[in-house]
Amino acid sequence: MRIVLGTDSAPPNMIRAMDLAMGMTKTLTGDRSSAQAADLFRSATLDPAESLGRSDLGRLAPGAQADYFVLDLSSSHIGPYADPIRTLIMNSDGRDITRVVVAGRTIVDRGEIVTVDTSDYRERAQAFLNQYIASLSDSDYARRPIHELLPPSFPLR
Repeated sequence: MRIVLGTDSAPPNMIRAMDLAMGMTKTLTGDRSSAQAADLFRSATLDPAESLGRSDLGRLAPGAQADYFVLDLSSSHIGPYADPIRTLIMNSDGRDITRVVVAGRTIVDRGEIVTVDTSDYRERAQAFLNQYIASLSDSDYARRPIHELLPPSFPLR
């Protein structure tokens, strides 16, 4: 059976998806040998490309899109490692990615997005989220108030 991993969350985080898949699979099966790093990596790269019928994705090869990222394994939270793929899945996250290249075009360099102006992206994203949250009651079938739809983690005083 082929399992394909993907993400459409905001922000999309395939590394976290692989880590969650590893932990959840081992928990559900009770089998420590399930959800090996190589299987999860294939589920996030080759298997989705094959499912889409796209031999130009999911691999570095002649004729492929030249999509890749560079991961910095030197951060202290990563610690020592023997297997870079297992370390990618279990110890790293998107903040450890220093370069992203899509179809041969550099999108992230030295950890910074270089293709768009990000100087005010946090403010714009927060404004969008605030507007979205304010509209939730209008789109809720029961028109529940925001404090019911998105209760705080801890009571506010």
